[in-house]
Amino acid sequence: MKAANWPYLAGMIDGEGHIGITKGCRYWTNKDGVEIKYPAYCLQISIANNSLELMRYLIEHFGGVYYLHTRNNPNARMGYNWMPKGAKNKEQLLLSVLPYLVIKHEQASLALQFIRIEGENNPAKRQALYKSFLQLNRRGVSPTTNMPDGSKPEPKIESELHGDMQSAPVVTQVA
Repeated sequence: MKAANWPYLAGMIDGEGHIGITKGCRYWTNKDGVEIKYPAYCLQISIANNSLELMRYLIEHFGGVYYLHTRNNPNARMGYNWMPKGAKNKEQLLLSVLPYLVIKHEQASLALQFIRIEGENNPAKRQALYKSFLQLNRRGVSPTTNMPDGSKPEPKIESELHGDMQSAPVVTQVA
């Protein structure tokens, strides 16, 4: 990967990205000819967007590939999915954006754990990480807020929201 704008990529991942583990099945035939089915897990990092210009920017600065995202609605704009390729590239990308992630920080930390157990025969840990991702990425879950008692903030009147724009900026000079 080239020298890149990691904060920008972190913002894209937080806003339009996905970090998760998918679970599939693989088959293996033992020496007795018995076919054995076992789970296979795969780390996915992606950014979905309608801009081809963005996809080209991501490839130029961060590597990876993009795919055309097919749509059922013929009136919908063309969609694209960008993904980094290879475990080492994914690890470097995660390490580089981790300090800047706000919403998907926990997913990135779990993804690093998943990458680092590569080659280990530890199906229980892979399953545990997969379940953690299912919890973090389930639909309808909002990020936690910084409200001290967990309550919702009171609605604001529009004039209160625009009050800061009416004040003069404060300029200080450092000697």
